[in-house]
Amino acid sequence: MKPIFITTFILIFHYTLRSYFVSDAPQPEISFMSAYKFLRAGFATGLPGGMVTHEIYEKLLQNFWLVGSFITLLFFIKNNLNLKNKKFFIINFFNYMFINNI
Repeated sequence: MKPIFITTFILIFHYTLRSYFVSDAPQPEISFMSAYKFLRAGFATGLPGGMVTHEIYEKLLQNFWLVGSFITLLFFIKNNLNLKNKKFFIINFFNYMFINNI
């Protein structure tokens, strides 16, 4: 079975259980602002310390993390990114952001 179908099934199953067991659960809102908040939250989950840091060592750690992630991404794109790997990478990136923000 294709990974996209499995992921879609898991998301639908999760939403169904949430609607059934949590009676006052807010319904998802689809708008430009919700997409912005979703992407910002996904970015924040990938940073050590979140979006806002106060100490100098947190900012240093964030910068090292971002530079290391960027170099790894460039290396991955240069060496291994054919069409199949590109789809896999993009789907997993968005699934990671979605699951961390539920």
